[in-house]
Amino acid sequence: MRILRSGIEMTARPLVLITGATGAVGPLVVGAFHDEGYAIRTLSLDHAPMGAWSADIDARSGDVTDPSAVQIGRASCRERVLVTV
Repeated sequence: MRILRSGIEMTARPLVLITGATGAVGPLVVGAFHDEGYAIRTLSLDHAPMGAWSADIDARSGDVTDPSAVQIGRASCRERVLVTV
């Protein structure tokens, strides 16, 4: 993926944090962002089933109501996506 920021070409994949990734809609959101070339970090109460996602997805367990879990989860992320169902 090539991204132009302030006239500088960057080749790194932007990192996004997706919360609620193991819920009903979350896996579809993860897949859509991954297919578009984003690097993915998830923060969910439940662990994703083994083999549910590509090995390059950084899946983490945590609660979005815990400020320290969210702060750690969003470190280095350009974007955050909140999925609630």
